[in-house]
Amino acid sequence: MFSFDLEYKDSETSARAGRIKTPHGEIETPIFMPVGTVGSVKALSPEDLNNAGAQIILGNTYHSATWSRSIKAFWRSCIIFFLE
Repeated sequence: MFSFDLEYKDSETSARAGRIKTPHGEIETPIFMPVGTVGSVKALSPEDLNNAGAQIILGNTYHSATWSRSIKAFWRSCIIFFLE
């Protein structure tokens, strides 16, 4: 199940901090979230992503229109995944 727990809201700016809970773990917000297109994050290596503190990667499946059905099904199940 997914949920969002608000831990702090600034009264002057309305900035928020919280946690997104997923079946795969928790993500602290706000968060640096790189976007992977066509299956990978192009500008950063896995080590760079880890060093940057990325807890989550958003997988853009828009480019999957030419992929086979099995690849599309795989990517739909992996839209959000965590770095090891």
